[in-house]
Amino acid sequence: MDIVNQIIAFLLGLSPEQAGELAGAELVLRSPLGNWTMIFLSIALFGLAIWSYRHTQRKMSKFRRTVLTLLRIGAIALMLLLIQRPVLQLTVEGTIRRTLLIGIDTSSSSNIADVRIRQEDLVRAAIAKGDLNADRGLNQGVTGNPDKYSAVPRMDVIREVLSNEDIDLIPRLDEKFDLVFFTFNEQVSEISNPLETNEAGANTLSDLVAESPRTQMGSAVREMLDRKRGQPLAGMLLMTDGASNGGMPPMAAAASASQDKAPLYFYGVGITEPLDIVVNNLYVPEVVTVEDEVNATIRFRGQGLAGQRANLALFVNGKIVDGEDVTFTGNEQTTTLNWLPTEVGEYTLEARIDPRSDETSQENNSRKQRVRVIDSKINVLLAENMPRWEFRYLEAALGRDRRIDLDIFLNGASPAMAQGEGSHYITEFPTDREKLFEYDIIILGDLPPAVMGDSAMQSMQDWVSQFGGGLILLAGRENNPWNYLGTPLSDLVPIEFQSGANLQSVGSYFDQPINLELTAAGSRNPMLQFLPMPDENAEYWQQLPPIYWVSPVTQAKPTTEVLAVDPSLLRATRFGKMPVIALQGFGLGSCLYLGTDNFWRWRALRGGNPYWGFWSQVVQRMAMSRLLTSSSLSQLNMERNDYVAGDRVKVFGRLFKPGYRPYNDAQVSATLRYQASPDSADAGMPTTSQIFLQPAGEQAGFYEASFLAARPGTYTLSLDHDETAKVEALVSDAQFELGETAMNAPLMERMAEASGGRFFREEDLAELPDILDSESETVKSLIDVDVWSSPLFFMLLIGMMGTEWLIRKLTGLK
Repeated sequence: MDIVNQIIAFLLGLSPEQAGELAGAELVLRSPLGNWTMIFLSIALFGLAIWSYRHTQRKMSKFRRTVLTLLRIGAIALMLLLIQRPVLQLTVEGTIRRTLLIGIDTSSSSNIADVRIRQEDLVRAAIAKGDLNADRGLNQGVTGNPDKYSAVPRMDVIREVLSNEDIDLIPRLDEKFDLVFFTFNEQVSEISNPLETNEAGANTLSDLVAESPRTQMGSAVREMLDRKRGQPLAGMLLMTDGASNGGMPPMAAAASASQDKAPLYFYGVGITEPLDIVVNNLYVPEVVTVEDEVNATIRFRGQGLAGQRANLALFVNGKIVDGEDVTFTGNEQTTTLNWLPTEVGEYTLEARIDPRSDETSQENNSRKQRVRVIDSKINVLLAENMPRWEFRYLEAALGRDRRIDLDIFLNGASPAMAQGEGSHYITEFPTDREKLFEYDIIILGDLPPAVMGDSAMQSMQDWVSQFGGGLILLAGRENNPWNYLGTPLSDLVPIEFQSGANLQSVGSYFDQPINLELTAAGSRNPMLQFLPMPDENAEYWQQLPPIYWVSPVTQAKPTTEVLAVDPSLLRATRFGKMPVIALQGFGLGSCLYLGTDNFWRWRALRGGNPYWGFWSQVVQRMAMSRLLTSSSLSQLNMERNDYVAGDRVKVFGRLFKPGYRPYNDAQVSATLRYQASPDSADAGMPTTSQIFLQPAGEQAGFYEASFLAARPGTYTLSLDHDETAKVEALVSDAQFELGETAMNAPLMERMAEASGGRFFREEDLAELPDILDSESETVKSLIDVDVWSSPLFFMLLIGMMGTEWLIRKLTGLK
């Protein structure tokens, strides 16, 4: 503030905190007297002042008489103004001290010790340590032994940068802003200034620990902004490698920061092209049959190793069963290794590539998956009204699969068809409850509901909801799903349709071919995965031979997951594209709706593999709930299949006593068995503990329990009263942070640009305080000044009255 503003502030009685650049002023009168009253008083008093000096007996010059009159009028005017209670409203502009949020990434990826080979990466590490001057940038060489810069953990680099006196980042920022420090990973925690030392001489910087398995960068940005909402922010500085594997989408958080006028500034830690071998995924079925070859699909990447070779091996319980020499392309690759199980049991499959000494991380070179090998077959009932084309090809495909024990009911077929040796046919639809419950899957074709009867359909609903059965509805042109409305199967149908539909129009063929379109949910569902890569799989679906009929429906039910749709907008409804493949969970089981009987047309591609591959995966996945338990009375399921150490595992059960009478006990005891991984430090004898399943909800027989999977390994829960009922969970070390070890500079640059910030590296980080200072924020504030109590008012009043008194004395007036 200049000298003029200082004088004005003094005259108006403003404190230094209120003073700033005066941008405007307005005088407001808050008089209790009306305007006409003030005009009358002014005229009367001004007139009296003029009259009194004009009729004074003391002789004086005209000039002196005029001056005295004006001084008297001025004093009276000030007194009248005082009665008016004048308030001066000032508009003051000034800069304010803003808050800068500083977030430090403490997820486990911050422990990665980057193997630095490129010159620029070594120079950046040397700048961070203070061994090279940041002002000279990357155009300088590393002196001395470069090894001390080649494997520095990222968290140590952050510590070096913050304590670097050459960059002098925190002290310079602290001069200009109020600094608030956070650590972020899965959660956000506010910490003290990391450079401040305690009584013992230690500081927060040395105590930072990076151990969280996930980074939720978008959620962290949003939460830090929410915590300081309402404060004037200079922005947010994030010190991170850019990894984000959960929570709010980072770009959505950047857009939110832009709206809050809080630009994001990033200091990128790490290197952009590390040498690293990553095994991303291992795809194998959860349940397989003895002597049924397992195809293990493996996704891997040799980052920065294009053209170099390595051996990819498949291990089963620690023993190698297959392998392949692979040549890295630098991008993600896929290959398949095989294993033929010969004995029933639980097996751990591991895909592994031997680590290199120059890798950034050797902890992401393998993936494990638990597989159960069974000797029991999948019991399938295929019920159909007429031998349409889909039925004929499906009968042949299921009948020759040795994994499947097939029964076929064909309405109206000759009883003689069931008498032939090895025939799959049965003479009547099974209505007996216990006989029906022996099936793992029922494929219900275009069968009229009257053929089954309400009792059998109610038993089928119980079989799905209470015993984990898999019901497949194969749409037809006469009955399915149209005539199931209002029957006990109505709740199981995953889609909605208009009642009273014209069945003749339902049965007509479309003239145009249809290539089904996968939804996002469908691209993730194993039933519909012909190829492991989502993009390749979606492209393969478009190459399948077209179909020429779909059952017209309105929409999917709210609880249904639509997996594939008819892409035609002409056949779409007001709810969107027409569902063709839809899956609905129902109790412990599920119901799959297939809205076409044209899958048989896929047999023309690649020797029929797509057709059988589709039905093979559908049958296996729909039978999964039944295959994962060997008990006919107790059904146990886990909330999901993949767990990492530290997760809480939830188990759900539907428990029955002999005669299918539901359990109603207050609790059911179970044994939890933990077996550490063979290669872990805890490997040895398994440990057991007892847990109790508690009733879940009001319906009898439903139970649930949960336990903490604190360490990696295998957790097996079995019921004490029925040891054949058990579920297993393979818990692995969290590797979310190691799937991509390169610093994600592109993401940080996009977030910075979207929010109005900037991305920094070690060579230009010292510019940050000056850049932030040049963007200082100016605010306007209104200040009300009571004029009557200001120094200016009293100086004017005393000045006028004192001058009048002095002139009157010199003139000889009293």
